[in-house]
Amino acid sequence: MGGELRPRMKGTGEAAEPKLSPSGKPTFSTGVVVEREGGGQERGATIAVIETPAEPWPMGTKLKAAGDCWLTPYVAEGSGRPQVGLSFVVERLVPVEPVKVPFPSRGDSN
Repeated sequence: MGGELRPRMKGTGEAAEPKLSPSGKPTFSTGVVVEREGGGQERGATIAVIETPAEPWPMGTKLKAAGDCWLTPYVAEGSGRPQVGLSFVVERLVPVEPVKVPFPSRGDSN
């Protein structure tokens, strides 16, 4: 999954509180990398989950969102110029099932 899941917090020190999903449940940072359709990584996107998996996914596992999903666009101005970012909060992540394409038998004309 990209490392150990960590609770997302707002604030620091003793005043820190868990960041909650729109449904009011605590969320966890995943470290999951978002893959671009044409290849490469989307660096301006983060994915947090509500339900943590029983075991970490092996590195390179393709995942998809399951259950409720919320998207929050934001602007970060830390590098001298504004950057648009996307924060996804999903109920859980599940592995993508491989697509099974049936091959026609030799007698089929379709």
